[in-house]
Amino acid sequence: MPRANIVLPSWITLSGVLSGALSGLLMIMIAAPCLAIEPRAGLWSVGAGLGVIGDTPDGTAFAFNLNADRFIDPIFSLGPLLQVADFSQVALSLQPKYWIDVNLLNAGAKMNFQGGLGFLHTKGDTSFVIPIGLGVDYPINRTFSFTMTLMLNFTGIDAGLGSGVHLMPGLTMGVRF
Repeated sequence: MPRANIVLPSWITLSGVLSGALSGLLMIMIAAPCLAIEPRAGLWSVGAGLGVIGDTPDGTAFAFNLNADRFIDPIFSLGPLLQVADFSQVALSLQPKYWIDVNLLNAGAKMNFQGGLGFLHTKGDTSFVIPIGLGVDYPINRTFSFTMTLMLNFTGIDAGLGSGVHLMPGLTMGVRF
């Protein structure tokens, strides 16, 4: 029987995926004593994630994200997103998110679509950033959720790949409480 060759994008590495998975597990264990998550109007929610981001000026990089969400109603939130890659690239944006119930194995599971506008700074270069993403929010218990987010960052930063708009894809896993 012929063997299939699977080719992954250059920004996905085994060490990056393993470190992201282990970091996500560690974040879950650390955040156990946090407060409730059920989205409702007026609620603030915060989260953090660890993972990788590709095609930065330094190539594939370790990344962490911090975010806050103010729920306008149970399906719409607005808040800041801070993305840091290898402690040398920082992006800050304002992210509206649209939340959808997906009821996977858990009745509280949600998916969110997000997009934003902000700025990105790295090694003496500053430009706009338009982060567009898809996230999954899976409640572990009444106190916190496991999250996974695929983010596509469109920016004008020169990463050595030519001029024009540049795409930096990222994948993070973390918690929200």
